[in-house]
Amino acid sequence: MKVEQQETVTDRENFSIISMDDIQRLYHERCAIEGRKGYWFTPDTLAFFDSKLSSYGYLCPHKAYVYFVSSEKRPEGPGELEPTKRLYTIRKMSTTGTIYNLGESMRYKSEKSAFNALTKLLLVGGDSDA
Repeated sequence: MKVEQQETVTDRENFSIISMDDIQRLYHERCAIEGRKGYWFTPDTLAFFDSKLSSYGYLCPHKAYVYFVSSEKRPEGPGELEPTKRLYTIRKMSTTGTIYNLGESMRYKSEKSAFNALTKLLLVGGDSDA
């Protein structure tokens, strides 16, 4: 019995893997072109939201969008009954350096589940910009 291999995003010609270092560099370049300072990846911003970043993302060269995953913990406050868990969000960076949530913020319980959802979204064309 032959087992079919699941298609990945990079099997499609219009996507490639991009490192988080390159995503951050591209973000700052795009913000500079737009004449604004980008705060999304600064240490202070990441610390404030207790953010962690995936090590890579996907670049869609024909439209220059970048997709990646981040995780955050909700701030603890009065009335919190249980410790806040780390949750994951699919992100999209536009050609101007603006970063959007794709779907609900902090929707996924693991980085793997967020990347699986991102892969499905991009393979079926769920993001009309891809």
